[in-house]
Amino acid sequence: MLTVLKLSLGEWRSVFIPFTVVILSTLVTMGMIPLCGWKFSIIMCLAPIILISVANNYGIYIVSRHQELRRSGTPMTGRETVRAIIGTLNMPILFSGLTTVAGLLGLLAHSIIPARYVGVLSATGVSLALAMSLLLIPVLIYFQHSPGMKPPPPLRQRNDLISRAIARISSVVVKRPGRVLLVSIGLTLLVGIGAFFLRIETNQESFFPQKHPVRKAAGIINTKFGGSQTISVMISGDIKDPVVMNGIDDLTGYLKGLEGVGSVFSISDVVREMSKALYEPEEEEYDMIPTSGEAIAQMFELYNMSGDPDDFKQLMNFENTKAHLLVRLSQTDNETVRNLKDEIKSYTENFPAKVTIGGYAFIMNDFAQKIIKGQVSSLVFALITVMILLAIIFRSVRGGLTGSIPLAASIIIQFGVMGYTGIPIDAATALLSSIMIGVGIDFTIQFMWRYKIELANNASHSEAIITTFRTTGRSIVINALTVMAGFSATFISGFLSIRYFGYLTIVSIASCLIYAVIVMPAFMLYFKPSFIEANKKPNIIKQ
Repeated sequence: MLTVLKLSLGEWRSVFIPFTVVILSTLVTMGMIPLCGWKFSIIMCLAPIILISVANNYGIYIVSRHQELRRSGTPMTGRETVRAIIGTLNMPILFSGLTTVAGLLGLLAHSIIPARYVGVLSATGVSLALAMSLLLIPVLIYFQHSPGMKPPPPLRQRNDLISRAIARISSVVVKRPGRVLLVSIGLTLLVGIGAFFLRIETNQESFFPQKHPVRKAAGIINTKFGGSQTISVMISGDIKDPVVMNGIDDLTGYLKGLEGVGSVFSISDVVREMSKALYEPEEEEYDMIPTSGEAIAQMFELYNMSGDPDDFKQLMNFENTKAHLLVRLSQTDNETVRNLKDEIKSYTENFPAKVTIGGYAFIMNDFAQKIIKGQVSSLVFALITVMILLAIIFRSVRGGLTGSIPLAASIIIQFGVMGYTGIPIDAATALLSSIMIGVGIDFTIQFMWRYKIELANNASHSEAIITTFRTTGRSIVINALTVMAGFSATFISGFLSIRYFGYLTIVSIASCLIYAVIVMPAFMLYFKPSFIEANKKPNIIKQ
């Protein structure tokens, strides 16, 4: 991240000012975890990464504006410089921070408790970073400002990759806004088709890479020893009743033949084994369930006399009123577990005793449904909240809807990429949409706000777009690159789901960036919405 900032901003002082905010906000926020009595979980390890990646956003805009003022060559005191910076960026940074916090707080609607913790921690950290960016950074700029400071190179003399790319993009957008819109819509829809191939995964074995010892051990257990995860089927009734015992035996045989089942162990297996010991192979009772309750009871008594009664502890209670079928799964994906659950329910509808099903595999399957509900609820909450804030910022409902276009497109792209690449929705990737909404909306607000100011300075739409590209557009690109650099720390995680989260975050931030600096300018030039020119402000930039 420091490397990206240095290459982009060119001055170490411009690098360390926003990075100071990152360090302070992250330290304070992470100190909340023990104070609140929360335990650090796999999902919560995303909180510091989010803060390190996002907390410098607002500082980048401020130091970039400071560089812009120094390039102008106009002599200014420290007080005048701070006033010019705050007068231009106070409102867009404030609303960018509020929308980011709103997106992160969308995780409070999630059904997973650690996800809520991540939302609270991240929102708190971003709030601190926002406050320090608006209060601390101007103070730092004031104290280090001097009239004789050497200005950074003029933008027209900069020949770095970002400047060249921005110049070419702005030229294409201004000349062919209609084509840009058409191509972007087509590509978004094409990528979005991948969302139909989305799958959900809650099997914790899949959190580890293929070569990890845990994954290897689980594979051996699944193929050689029946399976590492279990389903429990409890039968409540008179277990010594031959009708019930035969029902247990039939259910055991049925389960052994189902796809995804590695092994089944029940009390009926024990009864059959005891019948083999008591009868000869040519006898009718050999390897069969006795036809009377007394015969079954005698078998249990004989075993208790010669063996350990605790041997039946996992299969039947002491009173012989509850039996337990232990089902080991060789396949633990959510679809297989869900199908098994439906098969068991269907088969036991007319069972001669009460049947209750459960077990770790079903718990994780229900957890998958919780993930879906949490994803939808947090996504809807964040989108509606951000849309309302955008409508307030631009004083127009149309402005709120228009500003939400990059978010909607980025969500479509995110789910499409997940579908095409086979990356599942799990406990970590389910957090991505709300986080992306909170982080990605910042680019759109900054671009549209500067564009609005340039129009207020009596610039034409094309001139306003070009100027916005050259100034705020450059800051947005730097901002996006630093966020991506921050999230790249997840690439070395030992958990696949955390790595996937990092990959998808970069894809999402990149799509938000493209829509904010390419598609939205083309949209503005092509449709020229009235809300962007309404309620014009004073000529802040020139003042």
